[in-house]
Amino acid sequence: MNPDQNKLLARRAIDELWSEGKLTVVPELYGPEFVSHQHSHPNVRDVRGIPALIAFVREFRTAFQDFHDMIDDQVAEGR
Repeated sequence: MNPDQNKLLARRAIDELWSEGKLTVVPELYGPEFVSHQHSHPNVRDVRGIPALIAFVREFRTAFQDFHDMIDDQVAEGR
């Protein structure tokens, strides 16, 4: 994937999943072996896989129904 494609995926995750709560986009944006280390969550060590991510987003969006995130600057070029 090139930097522009990576940025588009990241932007879609922020906009469509986290800000709008569109759970149907999860399989398009995350791989089946996805792992997120959620040590700030009181009852979860890691979120592993698509079903766990969907459950986590659903819980998050229930707690923060008006949540909206935005990207001010996005950089993927360079090393």
